[in-house]
Amino acid sequence: MELNLDSRSSIEVSSLCFKDALHLAVGLSNGYILLYDIRSSQPYLTKTHNFGLLITRLEFASNKEVVLSMDGRALKIWNEHNGQPFTSTY
Repeated sequence: MELNLDSRSSIEVSSLCFKDALHLAVGLSNGYILLYDIRSSQPYLTKTHNFGLLITRLEFASNKEVVLSMDGRALKIWNEHNGQPFTSTY
């Protein structure tokens, strides 16, 4: 999945969530989610909500390897390592 973040784009950070001291989820205004190990400058996973709406909330589930992400249209629950969906509500 290709995400263009050149300097001319107007993409903004709309949500942040730390899992622990090293792992961070970043939600963007264009509906993309980036997962980082903060020891690297590149995300280890890039995912889209497919609606182009800003990501309003991100949470790492306690004791699970899933991420909950929300935009103005859907709540999605997906695997934090490979991005595979578990479920969605609209």
